[in-house]
Amino acid sequence: MSDRTDMSSTAEQIWEIRFGVYCGPEQARELVDRIQLLLCPDPLHASPCPIPWSSAHWSLDDEEAAEQYPEILEQVRIEHGPRSRPHAE
Repeated sequence: MSDRTDMSSTAEQIWEIRFGVYCGPEQARELVDRIQLLLCPDPLHASPCPIPWSSAHWSLDDEEAAEQYPEILEQVRIEHGPRSRPHAE
């Protein structure tokens, strides 16, 4: 038995497409705007969007970033060195 989903099915299904990007806020906003236009070509339509989508961002120190994108955090550490974390007192 295969773990792969049968993509020949014509029934609609929920698909999650995720990717992580390490960039600054302006680059992220531009990227989100471009992705929005790919998913929803009419950004001025009445709500709700017929193609629901979302985006999120985390700082490098957030636990969720470490859980979701450990490879990106490792690459950042390799390229930029370790970041100092706030010390708990």
